[in-house]
Amino acid sequence: MLMSWLSKLRGLQWLTLALVFLLFSWVFSGEINTGGDVSGKTSQIVNKSVTPENMKQDDLLRVRVLRSVAKKYVSSLTINGYTEAKTRLVVKAETSGRILSLQKEKGAFVKPGDTLCQLDIGSRKSRLLKVESRFEQAKLDFDAANKLKIKGFTADTRVRLLEAQLNAAAASIAEVKLDIDRTKIKAPFRGIIIKQNSEIGEVLNIGSPCVTLMSYDPMLIVGNISERNILSLKPGMKAWGEIVTGEKISGKIRFVSRSAQRETRTFRVELEVPNSDNILRDGLTAKFFIPLPSVRAHKLDHSILVLNEAGIVGVHMVDRQNKVHFSKITIIGDTPNEIWV
Repeated sequence: MLMSWLSKLRGLQWLTLALVFLLFSWVFSGEINTGGDVSGKTSQIVNKSVTPENMKQDDLLRVRVLRSVAKKYVSSLTINGYTEAKTRLVVKAETSGRILSLQKEKGAFVKPGDTLCQLDIGSRKSRLLKVESRFEQAKLDFDAANKLKIKGFTADTRVRLLEAQLNAAAASIAEVKLDIDRTKIKAPFRGIIIKQNSEIGEVLNIGSPCVTLMSYDPMLIVGNISERNILSLKPGMKAWGEIVTGEKISGKIRFVSRSAQRETRTFRVELEVPNSDNILRDGLTAKFFIPLPSVRAHKLDHSILVLNEAGIVGVHMVDRQNKVHFSKITIIGDTPNEIWV
């Protein structure tokens, strides 16, 4: 048995030696050669361009294509913004005087002509009596001179002088009455008092603030739009929106700025909405949607989008010669599952 086992072992050694010999022969035969052959001569590597013309049909890259047909698409432009009062005004005194009373408290609703602050009339009534007496005297003198002129007993220049004095007295009456009327600081428009700028007993001069008044109907929704979309908007376009508190709104674009903000390169847009019930408040977060004209567009899956070497978004398209090429696209709408281009 020992002799038989040794005989088998010698057979395995010869088999191993034969396999090693064949392996070395194959390696040094030059069948695998990346830098040069065993003789030391440099090998030449020939690069041949592969084109659809010199490729066999089986060698061409096969791609799967999707035939897309453009459909009517109505998009809307979404603008994030906030509510803003159409008018905010600090109502100021047009004459001087001490405040006798504040007719309306902060938060009160007012209409045009309502008194906001009542100033002391002071000596204005006595001034009015004086100019009224002067007017009566000037009127008597003018009437008497006019009668004498008709009879030819007075000169025409004297009549004209007395007429001028009469007109001056009438102007003085109007001036004093206007000054008295200005002691009542009145609301110039319908709104709500948001700040009391003065107190009872305070002396106001011309230009001193009385109250701050804010209009509430209509209300504005203000936002900013990028320069890329500015040509899509114009005043008068209808829009709808939603306030952060849940209220739905609708109105029309009243203003599109023609000057961009230098810091953001965006343009101010104002949507005017009715607010007769005073639900909307100033400064609430809001967004509004502006429907744009319908266009023909393709609906695609997000996974189809690719970037070219310049980082431009596009898709690969197959032309009539079955060649694939890159095409730039413009995205006009998107959802979590699809895009419109």
